[in-house]
Amino acid sequence: MKKLIMALTLPALLTTLAIAQEDNSAEEAIGYRTPLQAILAENNFLDHEELSTITLTQKLNRVESPDAVMITLTESGLLDDSISAIRTTYIVKQLIKDETPIWVIDEKFTEQKCQRSEDPNTFTSDLCP
Repeated sequence: MKKLIMALTLPALLTTLAIAQEDNSAEEAIGYRTPLQAILAENNFLDHEELSTITLTQKLNRVESPDAVMITLTESGLLDDSISAIRTTYIVKQLIKDETPIWVIDEKFTEQKCQRSEDPNTFTSDLCP
C-alpha cells in the first residue's frame, strides 16, 4: 500500500519540482507562491541517486490564513551504511512584498538517524559513528 501511495504521489511531486525549478530564477528574488515550492526549490530530488523514500509533512500555524508552516522532509533508503535517514525541518514564513504574499524559508534544521547508535530509532544532530 505504501509503495502504491508513493507511486501515485511521486510523479505529482516531481511535476511540482519541475515547475518550481522552471520558475526558480524569477521567484528566487521574490520568494515563492507556496511553502512547498520553497522546499522543492532547495531540494533537487532528481540528483539523489541513492534515495528511495521521501516523506513530507506539513503543519500550519493555523487552519485559516496561515502565515507560518513547519515542513518536515525525511529522506530514507540511503546507500550510506551509517545513516538510515535524514530529517530536515523547515520553518517557512509568509511575507508581504509589493502587496503580494510570498513564502520564504526562515529556519532549517537537519538531523540524522544513525544505524549503529545506541538508539537507532532516534534522530540526532550529532554525527553518526
